[in-house]
Amino acid sequence: MEYFKHNILYSDFSSRPRIICIQAPGLNISLVSFWFQAGARCAPQGKDGLPHIFEHLFMTRSKKYPTQMEFLSAMERKGFKYHAYTYLDLVSYYLACLPGRELEALHQLMMGYRASVIDSRSLAHEKKVVLDEERRNRMSPANYIWRLANRGVWPRGSYSHDVFGTPQTVRAITLEDIMDFQELYYQENSLTILIL
Repeated sequence: MEYFKHNILYSDFSSRPRIICIQAPGLNISLVSFWFQAGARCAPQGKDGLPHIFEHLFMTRSKKYPTQMEFLSAMERKGFKYHAYTYLDLVSYYLACLPGRELEALHQLMMGYRASVIDSRSLAHEKKVVLDEERRNRMSPANYIWRLANRGVWPRGSYSHDVFGTPQTVRAITLEDIMDFQELYYQENSLTILIL
C-alpha cells in the first residue's frame, strides 16, 4: 500500500484561485490540473451542452496556437499529454507530465487560461465535434443509460442537465452564450489548481 501514501505539500483554500499540491511518491507521472465549478448543470435553460462545448473551445486556441491541433502537437513535443473533461458539477483541464516538469505544465495551463481565443469559426467546428460525440454516446446503450438516469433521478433539478446536450440545444448555442458563460463561470474565484 506504499503506492497510495501521499503528502499534501501545500493547500490554500482561502486564496483565489484555490491551490492544492499533493506529493504521491509512488507515481511516475505528474498531473497539473485546473478545475472550474462550471459543469453541465450550469448550462442556461435550453442550452444543455454549452459547458461541454466551452470545454472544447477553451485552453487550446490562442494567438500562439491558432488551432487545437497546433496546441496539441506543441504539448506533445514538450512531453505533455492534454486532457479535458466536463462533469455535472465541474470541468477539468489537465496536463500529464514527467515529475519535475510541473511548473512548466502549470505555465502552459496559465497561458491557455489567460490567452484563449474563441471565435465563431471555432464554435461552428466544435459544435460538429460535440454533435458527433453525442450521436456516438446515444448509440451506445451502456453509455446513454447514464444520461437518462440523471434525468430520471432529478427530473426538475439542475442535475438533469445533459452533458452532451441534444442536437437542438447544441445548435441553439451562440457565440454570445459562450462569452457570457466564460464571464460568469471562468473567473479565478471558481478555479481550483490541483498539482499531483
